[in-house]
Amino acid sequence: MASMLKTSVVTSCSLTSSKRVINAAIHLPKLPNISLPPTKIQTSRKQLLDHQQLILEKYNNNKNNTQILHDQQQENSTNSKVIVQLYAVLEAVSDRVEMHQNIGEQRNNWNNLLLNSINMITLTATTMSGVAAVTSGEGAPLLALKLSSALLFSAATGLLLIMNKIQPSQLTEEQRNATRLFKQLQTQIQTTIAIGNPTEDDVKGAMEKVLALDKAYPLPLLGAMLEKFPAKYEPAVWWPSKKGKTQSKKMGKMDNGWSEELEMEMREVVEVIKRKDAEDYDRLGNIALKINKSLAIAGPLLTGMAAIGSSFIGNGSSLAAFVPLLAGSLAAAVNTFEHGGQVGMVFEMYRTSGGFFKMLETSIESTLGEKDVEKRENGELFEMKMALQLGRSISNLRELASKSATVGTRRRDDMIAYRRLDRAVESSRRVGADDGKDSQLRTGREDIETRVEAQVDTEVEAQTELEVTKAHTKVETQADTEMETHVDNETTTQVGEDVKAQAETGVTALANIESIVQIYGGFPRECSDNSFLRIYQSCGI
Repeated sequence: MASMLKTSVVTSCSLTSSKRVINAAIHLPKLPNISLPPTKIQTSRKQLLDHQQLILEKYNNNKNNTQILHDQQQENSTNSKVIVQLYAVLEAVSDRVEMHQNIGEQRNNWNNLLLNSINMITLTATTMSGVAAVTSGEGAPLLALKLSSALLFSAATGLLLIMNKIQPSQLTEEQRNATRLFKQLQTQIQTTIAIGNPTEDDVKGAMEKVLALDKAYPLPLLGAMLEKFPAKYEPAVWWPSKKGKTQSKKMGKMDNGWSEELEMEMREVVEVIKRKDAEDYDRLGNIALKINKSLAIAGPLLTGMAAIGSSFIGNGSSLAAFVPLLAGSLAAAVNTFEHGGQVGMVFEMYRTSGGFFKMLETSIESTLGEKDVEKRENGELFEMKMALQLGRSISNLRELASKSATVGTRRRDDMIAYRRLDRAVESSRRVGADDGKDSQLRTGREDIETRVEAQVDTEVEAQTELEVTKAHTKVETQADTEMETHVDNETTTQVGEDVKAQAETGVTALANIESIVQIYGGFPRECSDNSFLRIYQSCGI
């Protein structure tokens, strides 16, 4: 056993020693460089990279699309909010249309009922006064008739005072105009919604228009009713005020449909409106206001006189019976003319018409006052709207503006010639024209004025611009000649027949120019150009 252990120990030691001695290595041959095709692993890796790059690009695109979609959703949300606000304003406008329409019908009924009732009361009281006047004695029947007629006249006076104060026909016209304007605003809001893409400015503008209409045409009578008898005619204003910017001078062609020619055309249209339409309605409005005031005072005054006169019936005086009969009949006639003829409605119609032209004037001025043409309404569209509102075609509107510019130029030229001749005549008078000569010149001037007026009345025709230009040139040339002649004569001490003849010629020319200026201001604007030429020739110019 011990020997076996010994042998194993020796064997293990020998193996260990042999392992330590052996030092062997394996040497393999060096392989050549051979290019091998890409393996499947490399190909799949490249495809993976390409796929990752594609995924990254898709992610970036999706991110951008998400941002765009988010912006669109935000814009749509804003538009939806604006549309909801516009619908809210539209609902309020529709309600106002219904209210003004109903109240207009009610106030029209007031006018008819009050007119018929007051006339019946007035005529009944007048009849009772007549019966009382023919009743003999001083008994109870006479007293009853006198008291009844006096009470009826007094009731008619009170009702007339109330009716003339509120003017039901004018109230009815106000509600008609309010209904029409609210319907117009309703259509504008519906058009804005239908076109799409409304803004906050559209909502703000619609609300301002609603408030301006509420102020111009109030519904209640007490405390908010418009003054029916103002001191002076004023056109109605139912639009919000616009604060335009100062217009800067622009050169060259402008954008957004605007040009210098279009701006000049719009300015001439404003001048025509101010010179013709606004003045006409101002004159007619003041006339209607004066008539309405006179009738409103006369009606209650007559019924009051009749009430007082009816109490003196039966005192043996024929005048006591005559006053209530005459005053009552006249009161019925005046009341019928005022409220049956609806004079208050006519006055309100003139206010509305004047306000319409004032609105056009304000619209054009505020549009031209905007410095940035891109913020204006499109020029061609604006011109078309103005033409339609004035009842003209675009070509007629341009022709109207051209004629207005021509008349303004002629007016300035005539005033210049007038001043020159005025100075020449004054110089000739200082040279030595005596009082007798001045009287003779004034007489000649009156004769020429009469002849000019007669020819203008008979020669209103359309002619060319060339002839009147020649006539103006001739007048100015003669004016310069007269002025130079008379200035030279100031340094001369001799006054003969030549100086007096020149003075007379200068005064005659002055009278002609004065007549021409008077024609522009006081005669129809349709006076033709050729008629002026014939006037010049007939006057010896």
